[in-house]
Amino acid sequence: MRKGKSEIFSFLKSPVKGDHGFTLVELAVVMITIGVLIVGILKGQEIITNGKVTATAAQIRGYDTAAIAFMDLYNEMPGTIRAAGRKLPNCAGIPACEPTQIADNGRLDTGFDVAPEIGHERTAYFLHMAKAGFIGGIDEDGGMVFSGLFPEAELKGVGFHAGYVEGGIEPDQMPAVISDKVMSSGHYLALHSSATSADVISADDSIVLTPNLAARIDLKLDDGSAVTGRILAFGDRAAGETQCASVNGTFAESNNDLLCGLYIRTPR
Repeated sequence: MRKGKSEIFSFLKSPVKGDHGFTLVELAVVMITIGVLIVGILKGQEIITNGKVTATAAQIRGYDTAAIAFMDLYNEMPGTIRAAGRKLPNCAGIPACEPTQIADNGRLDTGFDVAPEIGHERTAYFLHMAKAGFIGGIDEDGGMVFSGLFPEAELKGVGFHAGYVEGGIEPDQMPAVISDKVMSSGHYLALHSSATSADVISADDSIVLTPNLAARIDLKLDDGSAVTGRILAFGDRAAGETQCASVNGTFAESNNDLLCGLYIRTPR
């Protein structure tokens, strides 16, 4: 017996057994699960970042200790030793290990306004400590880059230079320093993202050391202010754009699009 059209259409409209959408409860469970996963990922990333900030602060302490130990052993500042090939292990025949611009004043030859080069005392600073066995992370054949002649920070993409600053208000040897206070003379480390140029941050630099990360490092080692203490922030002031910190010392921690650098005074 043939079925009528109404019976056929009635069959097509009937729901297939088990064919149904998600209930509100099931959707809620899925959304909660996704939320938990996102929170877990973000929390994991924050834990990793905190670890890198802590490790970078430990690096800075380590370089302070290494420089003091080096000077106690050799009675000279690392980077300034004459005839380093005779005095330091495995240093002979390495151009970067034997600077040609020895100033004979017990301090590094240039500040951060001069791009480091082979033959500069400041280029030999970390290499001398590495050859003496006080630090690692230096490759004498790696060239003028981080993880080469200059150490890379645990915050990958930034690294360290060393230099001497004569002091005063906005000294030439501290390009783009944000503070307008009187700077103490002495040796400093510069932490930022340009390995091969003078330590002026430019728009071409990668945004690795954000104001938030710079503030965390400052707080771990100093007073948390960008313009006072042994750690001072710097940025590209010539650009006339928003700085990574204000002249009253507050880091712009909520802005992840700003570049920061840090000048860190060493114990000697």
